[in-house]
Amino acid sequence: MYQLPFKWERIQTEFYQPVDFTNLDKIAALAHERGMKVVLDMHNYDRYTSATVGTNIVIGTAAVPNEAFADVWRQIADHYRDETAIYGYGLMNEPHSTGGLWPASAQAATDAIREVDTNHWVIVGGENWSSAYSWRGSNPGLDIIDAYGKVMYEAHAYFDTKYPPGDGDYSSYDSENPIDDKGVYQVNPFILWLQEHHARGFIGEFGTPKTDVRWNRVLEPVVSHIAAYGLNSTYWAGGKNWGNYQLDCSPTDNYTVDSIQVEVLERYIP
Repeated sequence: MYQLPFKWERIQTEFYQPVDFTNLDKIAALAHERGMKVVLDMHNYDRYTSATVGTNIVIGTAAVPNEAFADVWRQIADHYRDETAIYGYGLMNEPHSTGGLWPASAQAATDAIREVDTNHWVIVGGENWSSAYSWRGSNPGLDIIDAYGKVMYEAHAYFDTKYPPGDGDYSSYDSENPIDDKGVYQVNPFILWLQEHHARGFIGEFGTPKTDVRWNRVLEPVVSHIAAYGLNSTYWAGGKNWGNYQLDCSPTDNYTVDSIQVEVLERYIP
């Protein structure tokens, strides 16, 4: 399973207009041919930008109403409702600073999806950048209702010391000086919240640098911990266009040598 990030503005340049599925369909077809599963990941941080609306306008405000957000997801779900390569609909990557608007937006999108698709998972990110570490305090009102029982909450976890805790901007291993169980501590608040709410969860992003094999000491325990609690997860990130991005787990040397993270990750691939 992998996440496919996309921008709302790139598939629907004006609210309530038909969605352009050209590029998403290409990826869905490739995944279908290979028997892979895809999470469609709207990567907007709970914002929308256009010449008409403005720049980075929060969803749920008068300028970007929940009805428009619901409409785009209704169209997406209607288009892919019978596509077996689609695992679920990631409503929004890393909502943040929404002033409490996010739960209502997420519910509106969920309701719209269920009007046309009762089968696929609805995957709901959390306020404060979906941080697993701060999840319990950041999401007091996030309780999405779905009559079909197929909602999954998505948290992210990185293991560096930057603010917010673990934002993926790693310094060297020696300067970070992490304990081996740091990742376990980062994801535990989210796991506890799931247990308290009898909810399903998904770690949609986590990653460690490819520049120092010692980071595998942190990666191994947290991947094992996530798997032990039965959570699905997707590593961030991979693909030929990431260049020197330190969390990239793509093969090197013309795709002939595995990255150091794969030594850990491949042991947990179903």
